[in-house]
Amino acid sequence: MLLQCLIFWTSQKTKTCIYELEKNKEFHLLRLLAILTKQEELTNHKWIHANPDIILEVYSENKDFIDDVSNHLWACDVVAPALNQIVHWITVRAKQGYKLICIDPITAATMRTGRQWEEEKVFLQQVDKIGRQYGCSFLFVTHPQKQTNMAPNMQYLAGSANYSRFADTILWLEGHQEKTGNIKTFMGTDEDVYNRTIHLLKSRNAKGQGLRLAYKFDSETLNISELGIIIKKEKK
Repeated sequence: MLLQCLIFWTSQKTKTCIYELEKNKEFHLLRLLAILTKQEELTNHKWIHANPDIILEVYSENKDFIDDVSNHLWACDVVAPALNQIVHWITVRAKQGYKLICIDPITAATMRTGRQWEEEKVFLQQVDKIGRQYGCSFLFVTHPQKQTNMAPNMQYLAGSANYSRFADTILWLEGHQEKTGNIKTFMGTDEDVYNRTIHLLKSRNAKGQGLRLAYKFDSETLNISELGIIIKKEKK
């Protein structure tokens, strides 16, 4: 979903960069190409080797966009950097004029000490200062804690409680089997089928906290689309 957002932000001329702390740059660019062209098979290496002419044509048609995006995407495929190294990377990007700086996932960062709470608190305070100084925003991806089968809740985010404390907005993307529900859009309310839900767990500076948004993920195109607001059923 983050890579799909990157495609949108880039098309809207929002200067955005992403630091991927898992997998290498080629992995993410290939998935980006698959999302852009809505062709899931582009992530299948066996299919690519069996269809070199098709992959060459697809890349040629989208080369300019992929090459442009690659200049704004960093990846760490060896040892994840420590939080102080990420602060340095963020500072450089902020000075370069990036308005949206993303880290995916922030919890992959290496801890220099065993004091996770203190390290992450200092990290977020430094990031907040950078954001105010250079007028940029930050998007940090994290994951649910291992063996979490409870309903989406801020206390189940991986990492220390600093992230839920200092973040202005927290979105929880939940994957699940298809559900049918009443979905509200600007055209009215209607019944629809969805297989992803975004829970708006925190919204410090805007309305909407507590809302659930219905999405549909298409595994054949690797694209996710927004349907609307999930309306709670009235209790009889």
